[in-house]
Amino acid sequence: METILIDEKSPLELHFDQGGEVAVFDQTQAAKLLSRKVTISNNTKLRWFGVISGNSDYDLRFHTQSGESIVRILLLATDNEQLKARVHSTLSDSHTVTNIHILSLVGESGIIVLNGTVQIDSDIQKVK
Repeated sequence: METILIDEKSPLELHFDQGGEVAVFDQTQAAKLLSRKVTISNNTKLRWFGVISGNSDYDLRFHTQSGESIVRILLLATDNEQLKARVHSTLSDSHTVTNIHILSLVGESGIIVLNGTVQIDSDIQKVK
């Protein structure tokens, strides 16, 4: 399994099409809006682990064309911090998988604004 570490300086568009399994550890801290698009194809199984904390504003979009996207994100906001996170996943072919778990922990006077969606494109016969 290939393992990759990314942060706010990493490319805003990531493509995983090598097949097999890939683990990504995301430590992006975005003081202003940062949008990242992640495309999964060629039956690649992507495991994405992220921690978003502080006054971050992060838009994360997964597009699974074939294979799997397994996403685990921890959101942390304390001491008057306002965290904004958008996690969107699109399944664009039959027999694809997305599995997203988000854990939000808010301390004293912290605020978390979360928008999460999963979209299944038309003409898809079956998703796992």
